[in-house]
Amino acid sequence: MIVAIGPGAVGGFGIRAVHWRDLMGDLLRIIIAILIPPLGVFLTVGLRGPFWINIVLSLLGYVPGIVHAVWVIAKRS
Repeated sequence: MIVAIGPGAVGGFGIRAVHWRDLMGDLLRIIIAILIPPLGVFLTVGLRGPFWINIVLSLLGYVPGIVHAVWVIAKRS
């Protein structure tokens, strides 16, 4: 178990416990998002709005798709 300081704790900002499994899952999704941004978003949120936004951003440019994908993964974790 890892202790992380940041958003997501009880009451907003504080200390929360993060398991190795969750951390490795997020790391794997970020690596996938760098290679194929829509797949990383799909693995995080499914076929919801952020996935379709990422498809459009990836079609407009590779870098906007990566930035959005990493942001979605970090926000959902």
